[in-house]
Amino acid sequence: MPFGRRTLLVATSTPSAARIDLVTHPHTPTMSTSWLSMKKDDLRVNPKATKFLSSLGDQPLHLVSVFGAARQGKSFLMNALSGMDGVFKVSNALEPCTQGIDVSTSTLSLEKFRAVGGGGAPAAGGGLLSWLPGWGPAAPPEAASGGDDLVGFCDAEGQGDRDVRYDARLVCPALLASRCVIFNWKDSLQKDRILNQLGVMVRAAEGVADSGSGPVFGHLHVVFRDWTFEDDDAAKVKASIFGLEAGGKRGAASPDAVQRDEIRRALEKAFASVDVHLFPPPVDNISQLVKKGGVRRDELAPAFVDRLDGLRSAIVRQLACRSDTALLRADAPASARRLGAVVP
Repeated sequence: MPFGRRTLLVATSTPSAARIDLVTHPHTPTMSTSWLSMKKDDLRVNPKATKFLSSLGDQPLHLVSVFGAARQGKSFLMNALSGMDGVFKVSNALEPCTQGIDVSTSTLSLEKFRAVGGGGAPAAGGGLLSWLPGWGPAAPPEAASGGDDLVGFCDAEGQGDRDVRYDARLVCPALLASRCVIFNWKDSLQKDRILNQLGVMVRAAEGVADSGSGPVFGHLHVVFRDWTFEDDDAAKVKASIFGLEAGGKRGAASPDAVQRDEIRRALEKAFASVDVHLFPPPVDNISQLVKKGGVRRDELAPAFVDRLDGLRSAIVRQLACRSDTALLRADAPASARRLGAVVP
């Protein structure tokens, strides 16, 4: 399956009020639609999503996708990252609210995505949402490529509720289509469990033909949610998870350590880069997350907003560079029309 792997789909509409509901009420209409789903062993494409992608024509389109276990706030994170109300449905129900792969049905320019949260303004004027209370003044314009590029998001069904084969088959097209991939982890620092979950992505990479050079997937961002440990050094956490245990001496290492190292090597080969981000809880009182109307940005914990802005800035820098993967070259960026035509 020849699949272009460049990047994102987000939201363009301007909010009608100064309130930004980052946690969407269950009955709030969302700005997304189902894109991919599985029926038995068959991958299905929603014609509505294909029609939307085709309507964007030949503009370069960057997709940012989120993966991880079910019921751990992936949709909330993506809504907050985009700075838009209700891109993806958020629910506190027992059953997951995302089935298959959802894609946002509105788009931002790369420069406007850069401006969310005051991270930099588009050349034409004030940044997106910069006029809203709590979003802060827009920074001066930054020189960057991709001024006409569009940005959007994908939200994946939680992994782990079904078997690994199902998960790998479902996520592979979205992984290939995305410039940046977020792995959402809302649990303790258990490297064995984390690597086993990431192993789904390794399984997906195994199903992609060897491109000859370079990684087949984009940039991987591992986001630890509700991080409350005193040690707040992301580099140390990254070394703990992704540092090799066997040290090249397989005979001296346990079988489990050897298996974990195999996953680490496969992830390093499959992705353009791997980074770790440590996010504190988004609010001081968890009851705020379930209140009617959602959570405003000015109600989010400052430390959470800082980490969110840092993640967004890192993603913007990566999206502005077009030569980081083997499947999508600088001379052939993926357009929305191309994404709509080649999946699956």
